[in-house]
Amino acid sequence: MIVHACIYLLVACGLSGCLFGIGWVLTVLMQGDLMASQLTTAWFTTFNGLLVGATGYGLLFFIARERHRVQLALSNVFNVPSECLPEFTLRLDRIRRWPLRGYVTVLLTLVGSIVLIGAGIPLQGLAHVYLTIAVVSYYCIGGYMLMILVAILGVFDYVNDNSSPDRSQRFSLKAPLRSIEAKTIDLYLIISALLGLVAIYVAVRTTLTAFPKTAPYYDLMVLPLFFFVPATLVYSFYPRYVLREVWESDTYELLERLVPDSLLDGNDDPKGRLELRKLLIEVKAKLIEERKATPILSFRDAPALTLAAFTAAQFLLQKDAVLVNFLKSIFKW
Repeated sequence: MIVHACIYLLVACGLSGCLFGIGWVLTVLMQGDLMASQLTTAWFTTFNGLLVGATGYGLLFFIARERHRVQLALSNVFNVPSECLPEFTLRLDRIRRWPLRGYVTVLLTLVGSIVLIGAGIPLQGLAHVYLTIAVVSYYCIGGYMLMILVAILGVFDYVNDNSSPDRSQRFSLKAPLRSIEAKTIDLYLIISALLGLVAIYVAVRTTLTAFPKTAPYYDLMVLPLFFFVPATLVYSFYPRYVLREVWESDTYELLERLVPDSLLDGNDDPKGRLELRKLLIEVKAKLIEERKATPILSFRDAPALTLAAFTAAQFLLQKDAVLVNFLKSIFKW
């Protein structure tokens, strides 16, 4: 899956170059060499087209092309109670087909269009229209990917709501936490969350430097941070939390089945009861050890967390004059 992600990034970078080539040829034919030269500067320098295109569309290719793996893994990792099967199937299908995804994508594209066009996209005529479509498309693919993440979170939220041990019919694990299915889900979440944060950072950083500081549109350039960063971070950790909670419920239910309270509280064979209690203590110790082996946060999350912290720090330094002056006073900038 990591290799696939790298391939998608390279393909998206090549796609950005091809789209520029088409736009450049059309601009030369209709507006001349001078405007084509300005389009070249805007595409590669001002808007950092290759890097922005590689991260944004590469992430789109990865999330869209690899999501079938997550669907298959989710259907194989859980035992679904019969009364929950229709809703679970519906939520699972939303990962690929969800009408709400189209409405949200259109809405975010409209918001992005208003902000970016109002901020002042350069060039004129065909070159201006072509560059505008390319820049605004980032909001379009962002909205599309956001709803895929929301659909996956919706599946895990439904599992979490119906996995409590006190339910007569509840979700349970069909495969262990270290199975290939669970690892597939975890790896997909980690890669897409990391690439998502990289794409958000690159896009926001590029727009902040590409446009003049025209109020109020320039201040609205940070909207992607509020739209996408929280969902991306939650999406990385929440499914892991749900998997662990379901595993714990399964384990405690198994213990209750094997060792009922009546067996521990009986009056006969005190030595046997002591041995049984000792065995339970050992089992609980093993459970604690297994729980530590599958943490909600792990070393694999360090890149995503570091990038999120770096992005937040840069945003605060650019927007909070009080904080900047405080830091200058400390470090004598």
